[in-house]
Amino acid sequence: MIKTNKCIKADATFIPIQEKDIEPVLSLFRSNVTTIEKERTVISVTFHRVTLCFKSSGRQTLTISYSSSDLFDWMNEKRLILIIRSFEKVAIKKGFKGVEIDIPNPSPLINALLSLDYENQFGGKKANGKVGKYGIFFEKEMF
Repeated sequence: MIKTNKCIKADATFIPIQEKDIEPVLSLFRSNVTTIEKERTVISVTFHRVTLCFKSSGRQTLTISYSSSDLFDWMNEKRLILIIRSFEKVAIKKGFKGVEIDIPNPSPLINALLSLDYENQFGGKKANGKVGKYGIFFEKEMF
């Protein structure tokens, strides 16, 4: 997989996301899905009391956010990386230019993202290791 950390400009074209697109990702979580709310560019999935959101941004990136750190098994780095890679597979399959993951609190997810060459979008390498939005962008040759 060819990736780059070069930021991309917004072109306001949103890629629609459907439930079937994210089913492989959902199967990786330890909790059962309780509700799924769908819009054209956003899918919010609730596992008991924790929500995972998949959003199509105007920058044509798949943006992932979550409501609670209880969603992830922080001690299992291999599983974290598997989940991150599954986000990337969805993004590539749908034609997104990259993946961005919002990190609201300090967590081991940051280290997993850094090991996969994600970079803090709010401050570049200087902000790596801090909370924020971490992203990786795919090279055009992949599409």
